[in-house]
Amino acid sequence: MKSIKLFIIIIFESLFLSIVTYGQDNVMATRFTDTSRTITDLMPIFIFIFLLIVLYIPFYINLKKAKMRQSIINNLIEKGKEIPNELLSPTVKKNVRSDFHKGIILIALGLSLCLVLFVLKVTNNYWTIGLIPLLIGIGYLISFKFDNRSDKV
Repeated sequence: MKSIKLFIIIIFESLFLSIVTYGQDNVMATRFTDTSRTITDLMPIFIFIFLLIVLYIPFYINLKKAKMRQSIINNLIEKGKEIPNELLSPTVKKNVRSDFHKGIILIALGLSLCLVLFVLKVTNNYWTIGLIPLLIGIGYLISFKFDNRSDKV
């Protein structure tokens, strides 16, 4: 799991560095300004691909785990052995993260996305995409505050 997160970070950083260094080379800049596709035209595509990757990888990992568990159960059935209850109803490790933690993470993500897209001076106000996780994070903080009040009463 850590290697996949590291892989995603490396891909995102390389994409970010390629976008940041885009305007620094005058030869490359003049070469790409002649074409109809500029970096601002490709920005929504990059964002869509990044979000698709972020959403697909956890789904794929869970699917892989479920298939492995099913193959183990099938092998036990073929051998005629008893299937342990742990395999039939696996204990799910609940990752208990408070709304406060989720809110802080989403606010940081939203602010950084806004800042990066604003500093790159991307046209068409693409920096406002960062407002989505920012506002969701604020919602989590509000939820955390109200949940703590109900516990004390």
